[in-house]
Amino acid sequence: MEAELLKKCTDAGIRITAQRALIIETLIVSDDHPDADLVYRRAVERDQSISLPTVYRTLNLLEDAGIIKKINMNDGKARFEPVRKDHDHLIDADNGHIHEFQNQELKKILDSIANEMGYEVIDHRIEIVGRKRGESNCDCIQIKVY
Repeated sequence: MEAELLKKCTDAGIRITAQRALIIETLIVSDDHPDADLVYRRAVERDQSISLPTVYRTLNLLEDAGIIKKINMNDGKARFEPVRKDHDHLIDADNGHIHEFQNQELKKILDSIANEMGYEVIDHRIEIVGRKRGESNCDCIQIKVY
Protein backbone atom coordinates (compact mmCIF):
# COMPACT_ATOMS: atom_id res chain seq x y z
CA MET A 1 0.00 0.00 0.00
CA GLU A 2 2.89 2.37 0.72
CA ALA A 3 4.16 2.15 -2.88
CA GLU A 4 0.61 2.82 -4.13
CA LEU A 5 0.26 5.94 -1.97
CA LEU A 6 3.72 7.20 -2.92
CA LYS A 7 2.80 6.77 -6.61
CA LYS A 8 -0.43 8.73 -6.01
CA CYS A 9 1.70 11.49 -4.49
CA THR A 10 4.05 11.69 -7.46
CA ASP A 11 1.09 11.55 -9.85
CA ALA A 12 -0.40 14.50 -7.94
CA GLY A 13 2.88 16.42 -8.21
CA ILE A 14 3.72 16.07 -4.53
CA ARG A 15 7.45 15.88 -3.87
CA ILE A 16 8.25 12.97 -1.58
CA THR A 17 10.64 13.99 1.16
CA ALA A 18 11.87 11.60 3.82
CA GLN A 19 9.56 13.25 6.36
CA ARG A 20 6.51 12.99 4.07
CA ALA A 21 7.31 9.34 3.37
CA LEU A 22 7.51 8.73 7.13
CA ILE A 23 4.14 10.41 7.72
CA ILE A 24 2.57 8.28 4.97
CA GLU A 25 4.14 5.12 6.41
CA THR A 26 2.88 6.07 9.88
CA LEU A 27 -0.67 6.31 8.54
CA ILE A 28 -0.40 3.01 6.66
CA VAL A 29 0.83 0.99 9.63
CA SER A 30 -1.73 2.49 12.02
CA ASP A 31 -4.50 0.06 12.87
CA ASP A 32 -6.47 2.91 14.39
CA HIS A 33 -7.42 6.27 12.90
CA PRO A 34 -4.83 8.65 14.36
CA ASP A 35 -5.26 12.39 14.73
CA ALA A 36 -2.44 14.75 13.70
CA ASP A 37 -0.91 14.81 17.18
CA LEU A 38 -0.74 11.03 17.34
CA VAL A 39 0.76 10.86 13.84
CA TYR A 40 3.38 13.34 15.04
CA ARG A 41 4.15 11.38 18.24
CA ARG A 42 4.55 8.15 16.28
CA ALA A 43 6.66 9.76 13.55
CA VAL A 44 8.97 11.63 15.95
CA GLU A 45 9.86 8.30 17.58
CA ARG A 46 11.56 7.39 14.29
CA ASP A 47 12.80 10.83 13.22
CA GLN A 48 13.29 13.47 15.91
CA SER A 49 13.77 16.21 13.32
CA ILE A 50 10.13 16.06 12.23
CA SER A 51 7.96 18.90 13.52
CA LEU A 52 4.27 19.14 14.33
CA PRO A 53 3.73 21.88 11.71
CA THR A 54 5.30 19.56 9.10
CA VAL A 55 2.84 16.84 10.05
CA TYR A 56 -0.12 19.24 9.81
CA ARG A 57 1.04 20.64 6.45
CA THR A 58 1.65 17.16 5.05
CA LEU A 59 -1.72 15.84 6.22
CA ASN A 60 -3.47 18.84 4.65
CA LEU A 61 -1.51 18.41 1.41
CA LEU A 62 -2.33 14.69 1.22
CA GLU A 63 -5.99 15.35 2.00
CA ASP A 64 -6.25 18.08 -0.64
CA ALA A 65 -4.77 15.65 -3.17
CA GLY A 66 -7.35 12.98 -2.25
CA ILE A 67 -4.70 10.56 -0.98
CA ILE A 68 -5.91 10.49 2.61
CA LYS A 69 -9.23 11.43 4.11
CA LYS A 70 -10.21 13.17 7.27
CA ILE A 71 -12.76 11.66 9.63
CA ASN A 72 -14.31 14.37 11.79
CA MET A 73 -15.06 13.20 15.30
CA ASN A 74 -17.63 14.45 17.77
CA ASP A 75 -14.79 15.33 20.15
CA GLY A 76 -13.47 17.95 17.75
CA LYS A 77 -10.47 15.87 16.68
CA ALA A 78 -9.99 14.98 13.05
CA ARG A 79 -8.64 11.52 12.37
CA PHE A 80 -6.91 10.41 9.19
CA GLU A 81 -6.70 7.31 7.04
CA PRO A 82 -5.53 6.46 3.53
CA VAL A 83 -8.37 6.66 0.99
CA ARG A 84 -9.89 3.23 0.49
CA LYS A 85 -13.21 2.44 -1.09
CA ASP A 86 -16.08 0.40 0.19
CA HIS A 87 -16.02 0.86 3.93
CA ASP A 88 -17.81 3.03 6.42
CA HIS A 89 -17.35 3.84 10.11
CA LEU A 90 -19.21 3.17 13.33
CA ILE A 91 -17.85 5.48 16.02
CA ASP A 92 -18.24 4.55 19.67
CA ALA A 93 -19.69 7.65 21.35
CA ASP A 94 -18.18 6.75 24.72
CA ASN A 95 -14.58 5.97 23.86
CA GLY A 96 -14.15 7.33 20.31
CA HIS A 97 -13.05 3.97 18.91
CA ILE A 98 -13.73 3.75 15.17
CA HIS A 99 -15.00 0.44 13.83
CA GLU A 100 -14.79 -0.07 10.07
CA PHE A 101 -17.53 -2.04 8.38
CA GLN A 102 -18.81 -3.07 4.98
CA ASN A 103 -22.44 -3.82 4.24
CA GLN A 104 -23.64 -4.96 0.82
CA GLU A 105 -27.30 -4.26 1.67
CA LEU A 106 -26.43 -0.66 2.49
CA LYS A 107 -24.52 -0.38 -0.80
CA LYS A 108 -27.57 -1.70 -2.68
CA ILE A 109 -29.80 0.87 -0.97
CA LEU A 110 -27.44 3.74 -1.83
CA ASP A 111 -27.17 2.53 -5.44
CA SER A 112 -30.96 2.29 -5.65
CA ILE A 113 -31.48 5.81 -4.30
CA ALA A 114 -28.92 7.26 -6.70
CA ASN A 115 -30.39 5.30 -9.63
CA GLU A 116 -33.92 6.55 -8.88
CA MET A 117 -32.57 10.09 -9.06
CA GLY A 118 -30.69 9.44 -12.29
CA TYR A 119 -27.24 9.14 -10.74
CA GLU A 120 -24.54 6.53 -10.29
CA VAL A 121 -22.75 6.29 -6.94
CA ILE A 122 -19.05 6.95 -7.42
CA ASP A 123 -18.24 7.40 -3.74
CA HIS A 124 -19.94 7.70 -0.40
CA ARG A 125 -19.03 8.11 3.24
CA ILE A 126 -21.18 7.15 6.16
CA GLU A 127 -20.26 7.68 9.79
CA ILE A 128 -22.50 6.17 12.41
CA VAL A 129 -22.03 7.33 15.99
CA GLY A 130 -23.46 4.92 18.52
CA ARG A 131 -23.38 3.65 22.05
CA LYS A 132 -23.50 0.00 23.10
CA ARG A 133 -26.91 -0.93 24.40
CA GLY A 134 -27.20 -1.14 28.15
CA GLU A 135 -24.03 0.87 28.85
CA SER A 136 -25.78 4.17 29.41
CA ASN A 137 -29.19 5.74 29.75
CA CYS A 138 -29.20 6.61 26.06
CA ASP A 139 -29.72 4.03 23.33
CA CYS A 140 -29.06 6.69 20.76
CA ILE A 141 -27.37 6.53 17.42
CA GLN A 142 -26.39 9.37 15.12
CA ILE A 143 -25.89 8.76 11.40
CA LYS A 144 -24.02 11.15 9.13
CA VAL A 145 -24.17 10.61 5.39
CA TYR A 146 -21.81 12.64 3.23
